[in-house]
Amino acid sequence: MMRLPFIARGGAIADLAAALDGARRSRGGLVLITGEPGTGKTRLAEEVVARADGFRVFWTWCTPAGAGGALRPWSSLVRELAAADASMARAVQQSPHLAELVTAAANSDTTHADPETARWRLSLDLAGMLATSAASQPMLVVIDDLHEADPSSLQLLAEMAPSLRPWR
Repeated sequence: MMRLPFIARGGAIADLAAALDGARRSRGGLVLITGEPGTGKTRLAEEVVARADGFRVFWTWCTPAGAGGALRPWSSLVRELAAADASMARAVQQSPHLAELVTAAANSDTTHADPETARWRLSLDLAGMLATSAASQPMLVVIDDLHEADPSSLQLLAEMAPSLRPWR
């Protein structure tokens, strides 16, 4: 694949580089890249990943019309984390909420009388898992095509966003 030079995005790259520098110093956060279809949001994210020296990078995406099921980007992320690190795999085994997410059973409410409480516990367990991973090495998670995300994935992202602040 031929790559064209990346031009006219100096300001955006500088802002994103500053976010990476902050994360290196345990000042994490959530950055949204927005724009019309075809304006190069994914290409911009690729440039940021290329500049993320020293970061563990995880790239996941949302499928059109929720084709991958509820919480698909989170399920993919947790699977990748668990596959990359034995302590993360143990964290999944010890959390029924993360285990459900990984086995793609997150849509079923058969084990939870209260779905709101189950989602809240999932957000706590997932935040703990990500915080543990980020403690050993700065972490960059890219969720591509977020505009295609199912409502549950967006709600989980919104619930977790405040906890990102002290992470690398």
